[in-house]
Amino acid sequence: MSEVVAIIATLVVGGIVTAVLCVVVHRKWSANPGAAVLLGIIGVAATILLATVARPVERLWDSTLGPLTSDPEVLASPVATAPIPSTPAAPPTTGSMSPPTETASPSPDISDDTEGTPDTSATPDLPATLYLSEYPAIKNNGARGTFSMDGVAYSQSKKVYCGETPSASVWSVAGYQTMDATIGIADNEKRGLGVIGRMSFRNEDNQDLIPPVDVSLGSPKKVTVQLKGAVQLQIGCVGRERDSGTSQGLFYAVLGDAYLNR
Repeated sequence: MSEVVAIIATLVVGGIVTAVLCVVVHRKWSANPGAAVLLGIIGVAATILLATVARPVERLWDSTLGPLTSDPEVLASPVATAPIPSTPAAPPTTGSMSPPTETASPSPDISDDTEGTPDTSATPDLPATLYLSEYPAIKNNGARGTFSMDGVAYSQSKKVYCGETPSASVWSVAGYQTMDATIGIADNEKRGLGVIGRMSFRNEDNQDLIPPVDVSLGSPKKVTVQLKGAVQLQIGCVGRERDSGTSQGLFYAVLGDAYLNR
């Protein structure tokens, strides 16, 4: 019940009690004024007591039987309840997941039969000039560094092996036009005395790009090899005795400052 109802009920009950006491006093103790005053005091005390007890009684009533009120706001207010946690949906299993479907792009409208320009965007940029000594070979077992031929030092040099049978060092040269070098035998080559190295320059199909060149100690030669679209460059060397012409290996020729040009 609301506080207004409790106050009205208290006053009504107190008034009834006081009226009853007044009737009793008038009938039985009308000749005794002191008794009338005492009963009046008792009536007032009863009213105060009812007012004091009314609020706890209201709370007890509301907690057990529900509110006794006609207030629409009180009746319309919902009873607070604890929220019920929602159960999360189970994630889909990996097996049930379908890969995204790629939408095919429409075919280009080709109005003629001419060939398109080849896509070269994936081709890495090649330096305009590239020393073989700094370029990893596909096949080579010679040292690199500075080597002198006929008293001239070549700082970007690479050695190639000269054997009794043909052997070659191989580099990838796709995209380059020429290879320039000074070739010969190093001044400090241990087995370079009295030998000749026949050097060959071939493509991946074993076709000579230039005629073979003979080199010897103290007689370096400059060469320019036209690569002619070669994908690989094979540089070989076969050794022989100068005087007898018999096969002679176990020495190295030098590619002095050999570099590729685009």
